[in-house]
Amino acid sequence: SFVGSDGATIPVKLLRMNSISLGYVLPEAWVKKIKLKGASVVASSNNVFKISNYRGLDPQNSSSHTPALRTINLSLNCNF
Repeated sequence: SFVGSDGATIPVKLLRMNSISLGYVLPEAWVKKIKLKGASVVASSNNVFKISNYRGLDPQNSSSHTPALRTINLSLNCNF
């Protein structure tokens, strides 16, 4: 539950995925073709999704009136 600015308690249901990260190591046969010792790819994201019955401002981010930004990062790691 969430306590509103008027002190009333509001029942809130919330399902949130804050972060996820997936990595993949490229097969050695692929890596040798491009003359590397090793390579991997990593994708990560923050603020992936939020499902809630509450339509007001984010109760977990009460200090800001803006929603949390979703970030997506993709990286390629190469070993020479």
